[in-house]
Amino acid sequence: MARRWLFIALLLVCAATQASTARRLGAAQLEETPSPLEAVPSESIVALADNGQTVNLRSGDRLFLALGKGCSWRVLAPSGETLEELPNMLAQIGCQGQYVARQAGHTQIVAIGEHACPGSGSTSEALLRQFVVNVIVQ
Repeated sequence: MARRWLFIALLLVCAATQASTARRLGAAQLEETPSPLEAVPSESIVALADNGQTVNLRSGDRLFLALGKGCSWRVLAPSGETLEELPNMLAQIGCQGQYVARQAGHTQIVAIGEHACPGSGSTSEALLRQFVVNVIVQ
């Protein structure tokens, strides 16, 4: 019987604390806080070592394409509406793209890297490198 009263008292203290927190934070901010059961979006970084691999994302997850500065990279836009490209604010540090997963599906990110041959100023003598990563959004 004493355990039941202790449990009820604990529930009342928790409810009072939550009500107090809600008043301090405001109802709008409290609604934006995900419950422990909701999935929190994550971030994935795709690098040169991931060439030919598959990346699994959930809707809302972010993906950063970070192939470095060793090549001049040209990234082909992913097909469909699975990934949305975001403005790339990190290009100067070797990030070729930022994406957010929008809907379930499959797509690829393809990039072509160009290495200039030492001693030649001609792009016709450049070495090309292809990068492909499969992206599955669930």
